[in-house]
Amino acid sequence: MVDLPLYVLTTTRCNFVCRYCFEEGIPQSDMLPTIKDKMISFIEGIVVSKGISSINLTLFGGEPLMTGMSPEVAKDIKEVAVSRSTDYHLSLITNGYLLSPTTLEKLVGLGLDKVIVSIDGSEKQHNRNRPLKNGDPTFDMIVDNVEAVLPVVPVVIRVNYYPGEIAEVIKGLKRIKEMGANSVYFSPIRPSSEKSCGEVPASKNDFDELVILHKSAKEMGLLPHDDYRFGPCMAHHPHAMVINPSGEIYKCLYGVGRSFCRSGSIFDGYKPNQRIVQKEYMSDKCHLCELLPFCFGGCRYDAYQSTGSFEGTVCKKGGLGRLRKIKKM
Repeated sequence: MVDLPLYVLTTTRCNFVCRYCFEEGIPQSDMLPTIKDKMISFIEGIVVSKGISSINLTLFGGEPLMTGMSPEVAKDIKEVAVSRSTDYHLSLITNGYLLSPTTLEKLVGLGLDKVIVSIDGSEKQHNRNRPLKNGDPTFDMIVDNVEAVLPVVPVVIRVNYYPGEIAEVIKGLKRIKEMGANSVYFSPIRPSSEKSCGEVPASKNDFDELVILHKSAKEMGLLPHDDYRFGPCMAHHPHAMVINPSGEIYKCLYGVGRSFCRSGSIFDGYKPNQRIVQKEYMSDKCHLCELLPFCFGGCRYDAYQSTGSFEGTVCKKGGLGRLRKIKKM
């Protein structure tokens, strides 16, 4: 099976002003119909030329529910999949505030089979981290919307948190369990998280706190994800891509809007950025490490932001033992 992991940012606008937004500073825009049409033709060309047998579409932003373009994109890509006898899966990454029953019904009709929503711990913690642009709280609205979604579509709750604040996170887990959710994903926030890959735990403290959170979640009957990554990710998938509202292509969500991470466009073609292919820059130390198959030299985007060079090394070997502990829980 040849799959196409595809993230489409229908907008970079958002109704929230999150404290840690990794898209801060990126120009705000919506995908225009002309761009959408060109993108659909481009994607169909990829499906045909690469023999794609499964399209895994994720709608993202900004906040993808701020524009009516999101269901249009889903509809058109689903039509490509049907016409080419290709499997099709639709996911939505949303802040959850605009996830109304009407919107949900429309997306479910287009094949929606997973929703990812962030709830940052307790009500107090969440409203501090993820308020509306006018400063109003968002926790209650999101909880109400998630409770309405859960009987229809599986929901993964992403819990972003600052180091040292896991007591508030654990309070929030109780509310997540009460609303009927089961699946949670913990993401520690770093001071430079707007510039770094948010999928890579950074410090010993990150791992120690993750162990506590995983234990607490499981004791409550929740199912915490344990797929934390250091190395191979969508950036290394031969066909995976992120397309922004203007049609630019990237290999990683965290690189969107940053020219040094660009990998072509729907207009001039898909040109994988070789600077983020990790094996090109492995140090001698990496080649001799027994954990190389797991890490592959670490995240290149993380290396660039931490060292100023794609050829840098940010070794997380010390945390891998704690990851094993999490996976054995």
